[in-house]
Amino acid sequence: MVFIGRLTTLIICFVFAACGKLTLEEIKYPSVVDFLRTEIVVGGSNIADGNSEMIVLILLKNSDNTVIPNYKPTYEINSSTGLIATECTTSDANGISVCILKSTKPGNKLFRLTNARVGLEKMIVFNAVLSGQVFGVASGAKKDMTTPAGHKVKLSAGESPRGQKSVTAGGYKVSTGVGTVLDSL
Repeated sequence: MVFIGRLTTLIICFVFAACGKLTLEEIKYPSVVDFLRTEIVVGGSNIADGNSEMIVLILLKNSDNTVIPNYKPTYEINSSTGLIATECTTSDANGISVCILKSTKPGNKLFRLTNARVGLEKMIVFNAVLSGQVFGVASGAKKDMTTPAGHKVKLSAGESPRGQKSVTAGGYKVSTGVGTVLDSL
């Protein structure tokens, strides 16, 4: 017997023994587990420098729109040259699993699920690092830098400079925008 949506209490009496009370707790399963509404989400392209992380989110959902928690998706990549891959996380209570990819070789790589909605795929793009391109990470209030090409860069933590938009997702805060040195004067 499976009881869905409530607690059920049974009183059980045995011959030559005392009576007792047994409480059964709800066990709830999705009505169907078919992964048919599963999606792969990628936030654009990334740099093939061997360090930059490409975050791939997998939203595990059934055709009846129920999420699939506690499931670890597996995948394959069709062009894995230079790829540094990790296992995906087990999906959380919202059916979200996270996979982290890095690459040392630029190019398009086809990410394909192998155990959840088999065949669902998404193109992952790693771009070549351009000569003279500089990346930096700053912690603290503000940090001013000058690249070898003479460009001024102002990095800050905890605020979005004027003209920039920021988004927070999965513990990452990403700010984007274009400005000039004059914008900060």
